[in-house]
Amino acid sequence: MEGVFEAPERERQSIALTLWEDYKSEKSVDVLLSLLDLPDPYWRDFVFTTLGRMTESRAARDWVWQCLRGDREIYFSKAVDVVRWWTVEGKVQTADPDVLRQLTWANKTQAPAAIGPALEQVKKAIFSL
Repeated sequence: MEGVFEAPERERQSIALTLWEDYKSEKSVDVLLSLLDLPDPYWRDFVFTTLGRMTESRAARDWVWQCLRGDREIYFSKAVDVVRWWTVEGKVQTADPDVLRQLTWANKTQAPAAIGPALEQVKKAIFSL
């Protein structure tokens, strides 16, 4: 993997996709996440859309969980979108079907104690895959 992270973004995109689609390599997530450093929002959208297709990846689920717990609003929002996608596809099921409605940035920042149980349900759901 030497030199991969210095490669141009289109090459990293191709490498990440190949690593996952052909080899189911967890290293693909590291390559994907390196694209988040780029200023163009296309790459952020690409990363989270691709993570949404990687439910079998422990590294992808770990990153989504980190984003849900983190302090970056855009990453939190994108992670919620990924969990919603997984729910729609039937890959993630929470005990309370309304739990995803509680996952808002406003709740996270203004009522962190209230969002805690919802986050725990999501954590349990995404790590039971």
